[in-house]
Amino acid sequence: AERNPGRPNTAYFGMLTFGGNIRLAVTHDRGVTWTNVTGNINTIALGEAPQELIASSIDPRQMWVATKNGIYQSNDRGANWFAVMEGLPVSLDVNQMEYDPTVNPPRLIIGTYGRGIYTREFPLPVTVFANGFEP
Repeated sequence: AERNPGRPNTAYFGMLTFGGNIRLAVTHDRGVTWTNVTGNINTIALGEAPQELIASSIDPRQMWVATKNGIYQSNDRGANWFAVMEGLPVSLDVNQMEYDPTVNPPRLIIGTYGRGIYTREFPLPVTVFANGFEP
């Protein structure tokens, strides 16, 4: 499990089941209840063991999961995931990530096995109101 420094009651958990499926979950009440945020990750990263699951301390809709084959991102609390490897080496074994909200745009600091450290800027997702317009 990984804690969110900006949200003290929040923690994230990721695992690979014996059947080869990824399971991702988040708690906002110190582990009393957990919400499944697996979404569609198994359709794009089947069999990749999650190394770490984190979220933005500014906008909890934005989440990342690190695997031995790269990074996947969700902008909707884990309902939909997509690969975010543009500009990074192919087959990047990501072991650890840290979210840095102190810069604009915020960035992810990516630690890898045997290949070094990378940074990647991730602007916050645009908020769209029910009427379809931005704020």
